[in-house]
This record gives sequence, C-alpha cells and structure tokens, in this order.
Amino acid sequence: ATARNKPANLEGLEGGTGRVLCFWGDARWTRTQLLGEIAKRDWGLCHANVSDLTCSHAERWGNLDGRLAVAPEGEMTESYAREMEVARTTIQMHSAEVEEDDEVDI
Repeated sequence: ATARNKPANLEGLEGGTGRVLCFWGDARWTRTQLLGEIAKRDWGLCHANVSDLTCSHAERWGNLDGRLAVAPEGEMTESYAREMEVARTTIQMHSAEVEEDDEVDI
C-alpha cells in the first residue's frame, strides 16, 4: 500500500510554518548483524511517541531522557572499543604522514 498525504491536509507546526520530514528507504540487517550492532552500542532503543516527531530538533534528544536504552558494556563493546582505538591511531598516523608530505622546504 502507498501512503499519500496532500499538503492541504497537513497541519503546520511551529507557528503554522512547520516542516514535514519524510524518510523513505529500505535497510536490512540479518538478525545477528542487528543484535551485534546493538551489543556494540551503535544503536539505542526506546519507545517512540508522536511528540518525538513533532517536537523541535533541539528538544528531540532531551525528550528521550529516561526512555533511551543502550546495551550494557561487555565483551562485545570492549572488543569494539579496542578496534576503534586501533583505527583511530592508524588514521592519525596517516594524517601526520600526509601533512609531512605537504610541507615544502623553501
């Protein structure tokens, strides 16, 4: 089924001049991939409500207080943190090499 909304049927927010945010797409994860990403704390979960969509961007994160749940730190997050530290160090070393290559002696 296709969802259709006519602009005339939308109620303006924020003083009558609100924006409509529309996200359309398809993303797929295997069950183990999604659970792995949740375990690594890449994803947080919460119960959503209409006000999450209608509040201002500045209020959005604050409104999640007390509802947002992330996985506890454990073996998977510790392993991921080590991998990210190695990647960060590699990137910093590479950036330093590029900066040295860009320097010109006059």
